Amino acid sequence: MAFSPAEIYLSKVFEIGISRSTLKHLLNIAGRHQNIALIGWSDYAKHLINVYPDRIKCIVDEKTEVTGLSFRDVPVVPFSSKEARSADCYLATRFDMLTSAVLRLYQDRQFPTKRYLFAPEYDGRTSEFYDPMMQDAIFETIRSAGSPPPTMMEDSRIVLLVEVLRTALRVEGDVVEIGSWQGGSSWYICQALKALNEDRRAYFFDLFDESERMSGRAVMASDHIRRQLSFYPNTSVVVGDVRETITALEDRRIAFFHYDNMFQHKVFPYVWSRMPSGGMILLDNYGHFRSHPAMIDDFAEKNGTRVTFIPPLGQGILIKP
Repeated sequence: MAFSPAEIYLSKVFEIGISRSTLKHLLNIAGRHQNIALIGWSDYAKHLINVYPDRIKCIVDEKTEVTGLSFRDVPVVPFSSKEARSADCYLATRFDMLTSAVLRLYQDRQFPTKRYLFAPEYDGRTSEFYDPMMQDAIFETIRSAGSPPPTMMEDSRIVLLVEVLRTALRVEGDVVEIGSWQGGSSWYICQALKALNEDRRAYFFDLFDESERMSGRAVMASDHIRRQLSFYPNTSVVVGDVRETITALEDRRIAFFHYDNMFQHKVFPYVWSRMPSGGMILLDNYGHFRSHPAMIDDFAEKNGTRVTFIPPLGQGILIKP
């Protein structure tokens, strides 16, 4: 049984920085098409050019660090270039460009007139579902900022946090978080505000250094958290029992409230009364019985609204009518 050049090539590939499974998918796709524009400068793109030099027209990528480069005389070009626009089809070689590239092609009227091709998975990440943490430009900006402080929130919760924040910023007001722990979620909030060119005030409340020494969780150093958030200067880290320190918001208007605490009879109505219509609350622990979700539901009903529960994550969203 004879092997094809692509199969022979695949057997020789060092699986360093790439997945042989993903490359196999991309080679199979490229082998069935002509006059292809590859989406994204990557090692996958280079492998495709090695195997199919006569099928690949160009690599489409507008990142400044690769603009103007070439590989085996195949140029890296912008979406608006003649080379990109004259391709017969487009093949994505980078997972993080899957969604942004199809939008650009649509805006340039190249899609859906021409085919947009992609592998079923990239390095083990399925292309069946949208992954904002990897594919949304704001998260790319946040990732490039470095490592966040510790957080108990997994990626899916962080995505929802940033998404609700972005929607809430359509109304005027400050940003408030109660239950900041070591500042991981606070860091994401501030990075998102910076990426969105916002300058509104952000308040972060917790016991921090005043937490009970022998609780096993008393590692929140407010000075360190302030330093970690210093890239966003319009920040206030408020130390102490929130039932007493909440008055820091006395004269403020609040657009977004991230609440990681049990229902507090004094705190919750205090913040709510300072939110305009359209202001949003993300209840991080709404699905936890110890957070007293029934009490939050009762409060919402009495104020003419209800909590939208996000079952897989245990979070809830509340919008001020």
